[in-house]
Amino acid sequence: MKNLTPSWTRITEKRGDNLKKAELNALAVRARDGSEETLLDLWNAVKGFVKKKAVYYAKNHTAGMMTAEDLVQAGFFAVYDTVQAFDETREKSFLTLLKYFLQKRFAEEAGVRTSRRDRPADSPHKTGSRDAIRHL
Repeated sequence: MKNLTPSWTRITEKRGDNLKKAELNALAVRARDGSEETLLDLWNAVKGFVKKKAVYYAKNHTAGMMTAEDLVQAGFFAVYDTVQAFDETREKSFLTLLKYFLQKRFAEEAGVRTSRRDRPADSPHKTGSRDAIRHL
């Protein structure tokens, strides 16, 4: 039978933590308000989740050029970015937002361009450029 438990719950249960989504959100708010100790507590709470995502990304998206350890280090900065961007008044949980920032950081570390904005300024394929249409 398929496990219908949300991924963040399975991950925190595997590590023995009983942190619920609301508790992670509260930690993120306290960390955003300037508590370095809380930021480290938050990192320790989601480190297993970050490692799992890093192993998957290193195996499937970097063609062996990046190690999972390198991506876990980048994951710490993704946690910091997520804390700064997290807004508890919105419906998104901290882990949902963290997934986005992890993907973005991992791609950045691997040298993968993730959006049109990542293209060089002299690219003929820059959004809105009429010259780009002529080149196609």
